[in-house]
Amino acid sequence: MRLVVLALGVFALLVVAVAHAAPAAANEDGGYQPPVAAPVADPFRPPSSQYGPGNRGLDYNTAPGTEVKAAADGEVVFAGQVGGTVHAVVLHGDGIRTSYSFLSSIRVQRGDKVRQGQVVGTTGAQPFHFGARAGDAYIDPALLFSTGPPDVHLVPDSERRPQSEAHERSGLLGMLVGLPGSAAGAAGDALGVGADALDWAAAKTVDVAGASASLLGRQATASIDQFRTTWEACVEQFPPVQAFHFATAVAALVDQGECTPAHVQPAPVQGHVAVLVGGLGSRGDQRDPRAGAAIFAVDTRALGYKDADLYRFSYRGGTVADNPYGKADTEVDIRTSGARLRALLEQIQHDRPGVTVDILAHSQGGLVTRAALAPGYDRYDPTLPQLGAVVTVASPHQGTDGATAAAQLRRSPVTDFELRAVRVAAPHQDDPRATSIAQMSETSGFIKDLNRHPLPAGLWVTSIGGREDWLVPASQTHLAGAHNVTLAVPAVSTHDALPRSKEALREIELGLNHMPPTCQTLLTRVTNTVVPLGVHHAEQSLGHTVTGGGLP
Repeated sequence: MRLVVLALGVFALLVVAVAHAAPAAANEDGGYQPPVAAPVADPFRPPSSQYGPGNRGLDYNTAPGTEVKAAADGEVVFAGQVGGTVHAVVLHGDGIRTSYSFLSSIRVQRGDKVRQGQVVGTTGAQPFHFGARAGDAYIDPALLFSTGPPDVHLVPDSERRPQSEAHERSGLLGMLVGLPGSAAGAAGDALGVGADALDWAAAKTVDVAGASASLLGRQATASIDQFRTTWEACVEQFPPVQAFHFATAVAALVDQGECTPAHVQPAPVQGHVAVLVGGLGSRGDQRDPRAGAAIFAVDTRALGYKDADLYRFSYRGGTVADNPYGKADTEVDIRTSGARLRALLEQIQHDRPGVTVDILAHSQGGLVTRAALAPGYDRYDPTLPQLGAVVTVASPHQGTDGATAAAQLRRSPVTDFELRAVRVAAPHQDDPRATSIAQMSETSGFIKDLNRHPLPAGLWVTSIGGREDWLVPASQTHLAGAHNVTLAVPAVSTHDALPRSKEALREIELGLNHMPPTCQTLLTRVTNTVVPLGVHHAEQSLGHTVTGGGLP
């Protein structure tokens, strides 16, 4: 169950004194510079009350696609989505936080050190908003550009270091409250509430688990009523364990969390390389590099990658171009495959030092990727490249029902012999006794150990599941710490069709831009939760029958 706390806090009791002194400068060579070269459409207009109307920054009249640059040197303390819109926040040496809001794409991530003039993102159709805060108090950003005696903003030492993401996000939410008409409407639409509800939402502390309230106020109360009906219809259909998971999913659905509105279009990546990792049963062939693995069919050109910047991982080590692999190579210990992938990453860093690497993985490839990073990933490790984003598609992060059933069948000499016979009769099919299949059992020590390793700090990970995927139900693709999304891609084999679908392509592109998954309607989220749970439950029931009730 999830506790969502929205704490905007009152304006800090800081001393914001006016003094005739040198400019408040973040850079030794000239202080702050405007983030865009465009006219100001709406100047700073401080609100009359904490949540009253006003403009807590500068709105610029920018064309879509305009590059937004850091106003001064600093550290990125927030980069992502708030209220359905995309923002970045940079903390400067003097304690001032500058915010860059309503972006269409973002080029930085939390923890990045940026220089003045470095591009942090690009603008969209909505006016670009530039804000500045001294502690929790919004100040006129125009003062930062002054060449005369400016205001000196005294910021406590405690505010001159990065705070939690929740704290940084709360400052941005304060800016959303009371925005001028069009911007407030856009923020309200993105949140799914009217602009008049933003003031109410801004001051609420929410306990979704207790179902007492939610970030969206009265709308969430109506959502809970809808869930009650759904729950009463479904609870009797699930055994206790599934009922618990369903209840947890319901709580998550009430609070969708961060999402990207469907009209927001992410930008293609620039200057990155991509490592593509296939799944179980895939192959890599020099003659047709796009064939043999579902992930190889992703439209990488549409994502912004050049063909020369693609590295198709070989399960034998290196890349497919240098070392083709076959189906049997994917059935070895996943930890061995992970070590080979890590070696490829090290080779890329050696050959192209400083390049940013994105990893796109399908099915078992997601586990191989996690195994490669499990020994530890430090973005400042000179032997490893800078990872931009990791996207896994239909990856069994919680194991698979089929592998669990195979593991159970191997416990009996009789059924283990039958599995050997299946392998002999169908040599072109996956070996049910393969090491990697055993590791993908829901109860395997490998899966348990892997899930004890948290994702590397600061790494943006997106996990995509297919609602109709019966090989790896979307309930099994959920990964703690990642941005999880379930998509409806009906096909004969959703598992293989998912990576090349237009729906997945958008979510991959969002992940590469460090943007959360696309916002979904309440009905879609309910369906995307119930259907995979139903598939998972049906497969478990079938597994119980096949193994004589031996499945846990």
